[in-house]
Amino acid sequence: MRLYTLMISLGKGSVRFMLRVWSALAWKLGVKLPKSYDFFYLSSHGVGHNAMLGFLHHCGVKLNWHFEESGKQRYAHLYQMLLKAKYAKIGGGGGESYAIALSECGFTQKEEFFATFAKRAPAICLVRDPIGVIKSILNLSGRGGEGVFTLDTPYEQITQVGFGDFTQAPIFWGEASPHLASIATIVEDSSGHIFIQNSLQESLQKVILQTHYIDMQQITSQNAYATMLDLSQKFGFNPPEKDSVIWTTKMFGEINGVLPFSLHIPLSGEASGQVLEVSITLEQYAMWQRGITYLLQDFIKQTPFTNIAITIPSDKAGLLSQALLQRLESFMQGFIEALQRRVEYINAHKITEVQVLDFLREHKDVAKKLEAKLDRELAHIMRSRADIVNGWGYYQQFKKLCLV
Repeated sequence: MRLYTLMISLGKGSVRFMLRVWSALAWKLGVKLPKSYDFFYLSSHGVGHNAMLGFLHHCGVKLNWHFEESGKQRYAHLYQMLLKAKYAKIGGGGGESYAIALSECGFTQKEEFFATFAKRAPAICLVRDPIGVIKSILNLSGRGGEGVFTLDTPYEQITQVGFGDFTQAPIFWGEASPHLASIATIVEDSSGHIFIQNSLQESLQKVILQTHYIDMQQITSQNAYATMLDLSQKFGFNPPEKDSVIWTTKMFGEINGVLPFSLHIPLSGEASGQVLEVSITLEQYAMWQRGITYLLQDFIKQTPFTNIAITIPSDKAGLLSQALLQRLESFMQGFIEALQRRVEYINAHKITEVQVLDFLREHKDVAKKLEAKLDRELAHIMRSRADIVNGWGYYQQFKKLCLV
């Protein structure tokens, strides 16, 4: 209680500094994470992970978001989040639930990180037909260079992204169509980004009470609300709002390669010499940020891309004049048209699950490696929810393919 009294007496800046210091010291000393989390959320890349994060966030669940950080970095973020959660609950809280999200299993200091969980808790695990996972990864697009532009940059230059060649390191984002030969690299996946369900279960076997599996089809636009309502009752978090646009908004998809990017806008007048940085990003990224101000929200709601977020640092909001806001809206109108054209191109060149199966049929060595990996990584779900696996049509076709 004395620590809680100290925290509420300090300013936000001092609290953040103290939390960083405490988390670094706690990692060095091998201190367990605070027990203020309510459940685990497990997944992998390519299964609708970001959409599910958005749905949980909508229901008032506080989570972490990590991508390729070390165990030490993940611990620091979680320690700070969970310590604040602990004292928020002491102070009455705001009705939020807290969950630990894990979607990778190949990061450095993995063993030390997984050893820091002390509280046993249930888990939600999001899964998908493995052939659909491979298709999803192959259909990703991106840009090779840094995404920094101005209001005068040609729209086609901003939206010029390519499909990934995963056989190269780093990934080459310049292919005109999905690179089927990358399937062999994806199957190998030494990064621990996909096909990690059983690995996560083994790493957390001492702290998971029970795993509730969710198939990706249960969080499509037709099913997401009912699924989240059911989960809210099972896991004790706030129920979803039925009329929210989140249920009909695509959270990731074709525009992920173009976004995020930044617009650097030179200022004039009293602010001459300064540059305002405007972030054009996705709502599922922006929702994790603090100290930002949203711009042109009413305009974005009228576009086909309602999950775009235009933000600036809140402490820079005073630099934004009405004239500059009008220039930004004019820029966005042209950008949205160019983005629509790029999305149409991407959709016209995407591959299907059938093409993935055809590749595996022609490359038996790759198919055998995938079969062995899935036999291992699907072991836990086969014991507890074999009905989900049996319902994966493309995976069942793959199993038959391996018998030939």
